[in-house]
Amino acid sequence: MVRKVLLPIMVLLLVGASSSADALVLCVTNGSGIVVALDSCKAGQTQVAPASVGLQGPPGPQGPAGPAGSAGATGPQGPAGTTGSEVFFATNATVFVPQGPQFTTVIAKSLPAGTYVVEVSADVFSGYIEECTLPNNTYEVFTTGGRDVMRMTSAFSHPGGIIEFRCRNLNSGGNVRNATLLATRVASVD
Repeated sequence: MVRKVLLPIMVLLLVGASSSADALVLCVTNGSGIVVALDSCKAGQTQVAPASVGLQGPPGPQGPAGPAGSAGATGPQGPAGTTGSEVFFATNATVFVPQGPQFTTVIAKSLPAGTYVVEVSADVFSGYIEECTLPNNTYEVFTTGGRDVMRMTSAFSHPGGIIEFRCRNLNSGGNVRNATLLATRVASVD
């Protein structure tokens, strides 16, 4: 036990007392186990590595980078993502709807085939009754010579082509202003 504790202390003292540690080697005397730092080991001594007696030098410089590794294998395909919504938009500033039974197109929008939720809003000016339609929905507007803000929503399957927001006025002409159509294609309508 004493030898194990004294050995590193003796080595440090001997290495520290030497003026040129770069050329020294550590030698252990056979039989006694005494370690000394010398230029070279003599007869009856064995050279030992500094690390074997607990000594460690400063870290060396970093080595060069190794070669690039080969490409890894392709990973498995991920799960299918959800289908996002597509949104289509149209607007029209002012359309005059003349008196009569015929419908006047206020906004027309070409849409690809699919299932849609369509929302329309407009300012309706009239002296009497106007009726407005979307596919799958009809809206009656009752005004008394003023303005009515109209909102309609309709959901339907569409084979593709033009959809129309149309209005008619049975009693007198009137304006439909600031009309907007927002069509959102969805996976299904419950």
